[in-house]
Amino acid sequence: MTAAHPVLALYVKDLKARGFTPRTCENARQRLRFFFEYLEATGVSRVGDLTAEDILGYQTHLQERRGPQGQRLGRATQLHDLVVVRSFCRFLLRRRLVLADPSQDLVLPRVPRRLPAIPTTREVLQFLRAIDTRTPRGVRDRAIFETLYSTGLRASELAALTPADVDLAEGLVRVRSGKGGKSRIVPLGKIAARWIGRYLAVRRASASHEDALFLSTRGQPLRRDTLSDLVRHWAARSGLKKRITCHTFRHACATHMLRGRANLRHVQELLGHARLTSTQIYTHLDIQDLKRVHTRCHPRSR
Repeated sequence: MTAAHPVLALYVKDLKARGFTPRTCENARQRLRFFFEYLEATGVSRVGDLTAEDILGYQTHLQERRGPQGQRLGRATQLHDLVVVRSFCRFLLRRRLVLADPSQDLVLPRVPRRLPAIPTTREVLQFLRAIDTRTPRGVRDRAIFETLYSTGLRASELAALTPADVDLAEGLVRVRSGKGGKSRIVPLGKIAARWIGRYLAVRRASASHEDALFLSTRGQPLRRDTLSDLVRHWAARSGLKKRITCHTFRHACATHMLRGRANLRHVQELLGHARLTSTQIYTHLDIQDLKRVHTRCHPRSR
């Protein structure tokens, strides 16, 4: 079974139809390419012949596979590969290309999620104040990072916003391109709304209402790598020692809201998590805070 098998193209097309981003679709295609190469090497030529033994054999293969420098694959990489394979098998079952799901007995590896160091509210403010807002570009950048911190949007979600998605009067943002193609409406804080208003006042006059909200200096929609460059630039200017990325603001938004006693389900809704367990990772940080306070304050912990 070659990596150019027509059913692979059909699966990727199905992902696109279900609203997954081009990046997710390409990631799935690349991971399945390795799976198909494994199947071809083991003599499986038809998807209809897939068995549970083939899936378990691939899991063992991933555990033994080596990377470019001879290192074993990390557990997170193995997990992502197997999740894609399981999704592919379920697709085959939906399309009746197999009689039973060959991945139904697959046990995914457990990978403990660890958050990076979260900046404090003071450190976030230090970053934001380092942005030079004396130019239209600086106003745009301040509006970008105020929005990321206020809403907890993913970088891809922010890049896809249009002016029509933002209601400054009501303080709301409509996310039309969320993960898995799901839409949601999230609150926009007053300060972020104020900076977006300032940005719209200096935004390129030639830009239309249907264009992306945040544009490059050439009037083009901002790309993810451009956003990454911006955050690195202003992080260096701020003098912060912690690693700051666009996703850092999403982590900071969730963490600071929970520390402010926000309800976990409200934070789940804000972030657009399908499962509460995805949001619960942020409660670990509160427990660590409690442990530090306990160590500092309790007479039997000092």
